[in-house]
Amino acid sequence: MSERTQVIVCYDVENTRNRTKLANALLGLGLVRVQKSVFWGTLLPAEQRNAVALFRKFLNFETDNAFVVNADLLSSLKAKSFGKIDLTVFDLKSYDIV
Repeated sequence: MSERTQVIVCYDVENTRNRTKLANALLGLGLVRVQKSVFWGTLLPAEQRNAVALFRKFLNFETDNAFVVNADLLSSLKAKSFGKIDLTVFDLKSYDIV
């Protein structure tokens, strides 16, 4: 059985339609929007590959960029977050479905 990995997904997409479609698709993967173009969540390896496939579908490789990085954001945010942020979105239980 594959393990879920915490990831951060970031992008800079010029085309509004493609940017919206990408954001909605990332939400559909169960990721949580932490900033306008930054998402966090846990993904299986197949879901990470799906995110990369979404980049291929919605990005213009001459003007846009995006990446997925493994990141233990939860522990860092709880220790060092400032400003308006709702940390309860990160309180996932092992039985939660995202």
